[in-house]
Amino acid sequence: MNDIVNGKKDKNIPSFNQFQTKAVQRFNVSAKSNCLLVLDNNIITSYLRYPDWDILSIKDKLLLLGSYLEHNDGFKAFTLIPSHHFRRAMKTSAHWADYARRHFNSNLKNNLGFVPDYMFVIETSRDDYEHFHGVIDVRFASENTIRDIFKKTVFGCDYKTSPMNRVCWEPKCLYNPLGWISYCLKNNQENKSLVYMTNSLKKSVKIFYRETYYGK
Repeated sequence: MNDIVNGKKDKNIPSFNQFQTKAVQRFNVSAKSNCLLVLDNNIITSYLRYPDWDILSIKDKLLLLGSYLEHNDGFKAFTLIPSHHFRRAMKTSAHWADYARRHFNSNLKNNLGFVPDYMFVIETSRDDYEHFHGVIDVRFASENTIRDIFKKTVFGCDYKTSPMNRVCWEPKCLYNPLGWISYCLKNNQENKSLVYMTNSLKKSVKIFYRETYYGK
């Protein structure tokens, strides 16, 4: 890009790379979600227009969730290790996250009367063991109740007798939401069959995205 005005370089006009880098850093998304620059006579004369929500990648949406959580308290991070039986049943489905979602949501709705906002990513460990990393809104239900519902879902009604009972659910405080989301994505998760976010949480993040980046 040539930032020349009347034969001289205008120091007040950022280079294309400077402008794009600043935008991507401000947006907190991967550089592949290219921002659209409006150019006129090789000079930036308009403003950044961020991509529409619908074309953002799964990774970008989850990173936006991390930004959203930095401005919204009441969520806890969690790791959930399911039973062998649950894992085997889940892996028979073409869409693992959908299988888990249906079972989680059914038990949450039956026990709480509603489904709290939550998200999870399914990860496979080095020893080939699938488990969940995620976040959940704990403002409207007891954390212990939520924990027991998830344990019951992946281990059955007799979960308290399982040797895994004490370690299968690990809650964490969200001191660094973006750091936790990045950890959830450490395997560069882009497979939608391994990721789930409740529709209400998606809507909240989408509104946050629109108001934060389109509203400025």
